[in-house]
Amino acid sequence: MAETMLKEDGHLLLPKEVLEYLHLHPGDRLNIVIQNNGDVVIKSNLRDVRDLKGILPPPSKPVSIEDMKRAIRLRGSKNQ
Repeated sequence: MAETMLKEDGHLLLPKEVLEYLHLHPGDRLNIVIQNNGDVVIKSNLRDVRDLKGILPPPSKPVSIEDMKRAIRLRGSKNQ
């Protein structure tokens, strides 16, 4: 168990072992969940990119690397 102290301004400094375990870096966001039994759980808001597999249906036809690069170029040119 890691212990920390709440500062007067409400800031909470997470111990190094917690930061490393959750793979957190400055600017990362956390979810704080209060469970029905009163426990408070801190969860990293980061997700492994592999968790996204299967969210979108497969394309109706194969997409070539050239098509992907073209789509990226076209989208990028609209934002500039």
